[in-house]
This record gives sequence, C-alpha cells and structure tokens, in this order.
Amino acid sequence: MKRKLKCYLAYTTLTYRILGVVLIPCAFWLLCVAVLWSKYGGIMGAVQPDSAGNYTFYIWLCMYMVFYEIYTDYWVLGGCFSDAGKGLRYFRTSCRGEEVIRNIAAVDLLRRFLYCMIFSGIIFLFTGWEAVIVAGLVMYCVIVGVLNGSRHYDGLQRSSGIAILSQVVLALINTLNIILLDLAEGRKAVMLTGLILLYGVLAFCLSRLMVRRIVIRIRGGKD
Repeated sequence: MKRKLKCYLAYTTLTYRILGVVLIPCAFWLLCVAVLWSKYGGIMGAVQPDSAGNYTFYIWLCMYMVFYEIYTDYWVLGGCFSDAGKGLRYFRTSCRGEEVIRNIAAVDLLRRFLYCMIFSGIIFLFTGWEAVIVAGLVMYCVIVGVLNGSRHYDGLQRSSGIAILSQVVLALINTLNIILLDLAEGRKAVMLTGLILLYGVLAFCLSRLMVRRIVIRIRGGKD
C-alpha cells in the first residue's frame, strides 16, 4: 500500500492534493456536520427525521458528490480513455508504466470510496438512518460508472452532461432501495444486509473494471 500511495502522490499535483483531496471535502464535511447539528440537535439527537426527510437531504448530498468527483477527476485522470490518451502517453514509454498507473488508479478509487462512506457515516451518526449506508455504496457505484463514461471525453461540458444524467439513475436506485426496505418490515435487517452485500460486490467489480481498462489503454489496446 505504501508503494501505491507513493505513486499517487508523485503523479498528482500539490494543488490537487491541497484543494481536491483535503480542503474542499473537509469544508463540505464541516458544513454537513453544522447543518445536521443545527437541524437534529447533535449526534443521534432528540429530533429524528423520517425517511423522506433523510432521503431529500441525501439526494442533495449525492448531487454534490457526483459533480465534485467529476470535476476533480480532471486534475488526475480526466480524458484518459479518449483517443488522445490524456496523461497516459508518459506511462507507455516506461517499462514500469503499467504498474504505476495501476497503483494510481487503485488509490484514486480507494479515496473516492472512503469519501462516499464518510459522507454516509456523518448522516448516519446524526439521523440513525440505516439506508444511508446502502446509499453511500450506491453513490460510489454511480460515481465509478460515470467516470467510466466521462473519461472518454476531454471536454468538461460533456462530462458535466453525463453527471447530470447520472442523477436520474441515482435517484431511481435509491428510491427502489428505500421501497424494498420499507416492504421488508420485520425482515428489514436481512434486506439491508443483502443490499449492502449486493452493492459492495458491485463496487468491487466496477473498481476492478476501471483499473483493467486503464491498464489496457497503457498496453495500447481497445477495451
């Protein structure tokens, strides 16, 4: 893991690490905590919202996360699947290029996963809404899926359009999950566990696919 992290830090710029990795997400986490604290009276506060209130708040959060990940991705691997191969030409000239880009992609995906689950964890601590854990995994899957499409384009305008369309998919999936959990009633814990396993496996498969596609591009092939 230390080697992977070293490759990631060497590839990313200092500006990206300060703004994209630390300052921007931390500022939003603090804002998220402040809003939840004022609304619900502290961690697991006395005021407990219903599912509809939680869901409305989380949709807003997911919208931010998808756009945040799309825009910050332009600092790292944006457009790497395009014909121009943005950011990948250097790796093709190195005998260790494949290993390095694999490490960069793996750490980048791990960061995205942690950020999604941190946001979910913050909401869960304040609301106690179990479905938010599933929604966090769904959000990660949507983000990785969006990146699999947006990285084919060098223009930010097309990537933004993909991010906007992804919100419809995100809303539909989360709505379906909430309906399934509500219908489960007495077996809600079983349904919740099943959904966590389902989206956990999907997240793993999408992550593997992302790394594989980047490696194939390094080798000069078409995925």
